[in-house]
Amino acid sequence: MSFLRSALPFLGQTTVRKFLGQQQPLYTSFHQIRQYSPSIDHQVTATRSTIAQILHHIDSQRTAAQYLSHFTNSQSPTQQPFAVIKVGGAILETHLQTLASSLAFFSRMGLYPVIVHGAGPQLNKILEDAGVKPHFEEGIRVTDGKTLALARKLFLEENLKLVQALEEIGVEARPITAGVFQAENLDQERYGLVGRITKVETAPIVSAIRASCLPILTSMAETKDGQVLNVNADLAASELATALKPKKVVYLAEKGGLVHGVTGKRIERINLSEEFEDLMAQEWVKYGTRLKIRAVEELLRGLPGTSSVSIVHPVDLQREVFAASGAGTLIERGTRIYSTTSAESRDEERLVHALARQGAGDDEVRFCVNEMRRNRPLKMYFSDPSSLSPLAVVAFASGGAPHLITFPSGIRGAGAVADDMFARITKDFPQLVWNVRDDDDRLEWFSARATGRFQHGGWVMLWYGLNQQEARQLILGFQDGYERDGVGLETADIQGIAAQA
Repeated sequence: MSFLRSALPFLGQTTVRKFLGQQQPLYTSFHQIRQYSPSIDHQVTATRSTIAQILHHIDSQRTAAQYLSHFTNSQSPTQQPFAVIKVGGAILETHLQTLASSLAFFSRMGLYPVIVHGAGPQLNKILEDAGVKPHFEEGIRVTDGKTLALARKLFLEENLKLVQALEEIGVEARPITAGVFQAENLDQERYGLVGRITKVETAPIVSAIRASCLPILTSMAETKDGQVLNVNADLAASELATALKPKKVVYLAEKGGLVHGVTGKRIERINLSEEFEDLMAQEWVKYGTRLKIRAVEELLRGLPGTSSVSIVHPVDLQREVFAASGAGTLIERGTRIYSTTSAESRDEERLVHALARQGAGDDEVRFCVNEMRRNRPLKMYFSDPSSLSPLAVVAFASGGAPHLITFPSGIRGAGAVADDMFARITKDFPQLVWNVRDDDDRLEWFSARATGRFQHGGWVMLWYGLNQQEARQLILGFQDGYERDGVGLETADIQGIAAQA
């Protein structure tokens, strides 16, 4: 039971109660949980196993597998740290206990994320009280001698505050306030005593993790001559992650993610390969937001293509790390999606070959070739220009919503490529309709991204962006729509074209 209780901050009391079939409330606190030592590591193993079983029952096998993957890697935590977590100053001010509880949970799992924190809001207040107006250039704080002295003192205090909050609930934490970030002046004339990190010394971090301590870092840096320099915490976290290459990189933010400056809505996912340049050109992307996005882009450029950065609220930290909750903003390097129209590319053989290679059905191939021969416009999407693959094809609307004719099979294997392609298509076509067979293994994936669906005669029609009236009219014409459009090209014709390709 104690193992389940240690999981409560992550899983929630209601969840554990449902799993156990209990009616009475479960109460616990980290004060009540017995600490372990290296001599009783079997407790950690048992706890991990119990939590994995719970996740399998309440969520999915994928979530449980993702959780377990953190413990099955052959590399030691000192070779590849579990996570780098950047903590903004506002989090230390208003969500300290929530943060401490989450970090305590990781510690009790035998995981030691590397924490680097800022103290921007606190420093602004101190400077204003001292009669100094904070000054920023492109999101970077211009730092003179007086500002640096106040900042250095404040950062030490904030670091100690987090360390003490952890130690009060029985978690070993090690303050690391110097000796990690080596820097040179970014532009002394423009920014003053602000540093650009040139080297990350990982030895103090490795030492802390080997001692089963959470490393708690400030973002201050030093030159080779010992001059202390101020460094933006977002940039420091990016450099730290580049050096450590952790499994997870998380930025904690009070807003729970990046908020679009025009719509006011949280951005769920950013594909940097597709969106970076456009995003940086937006008027609302400035100051700290601009700096953060650029720092993440530079970080992901130096990490494996599957790496990502999550920006979440502290309350969602555990679920984001283990279950990919999607509560915040996920930033990925992503995939560059290319597109062309049938008017621009009239290579029928190449189109058929690309469709055949990814296993498109005869009806899909027949329709695409038929439309091309009739000079009706199609739009084709792909990530590899040399082979037109993986390939998606959309038929332009003629009195109705555009129709998604074919989409890559093997979506589960394609991963983010399929996500990026679908996002690009729906960006170009705010309304979209498509049909799949009711036994298609892509149906669940499609349904999660559709506005609605209708099943009839072994087929499922899905739509995106249609209102209720438009969807009703679509359903009424469902029986004879897609099949009627596909008539006109025999299977033998398709096989002949494929053979020529």
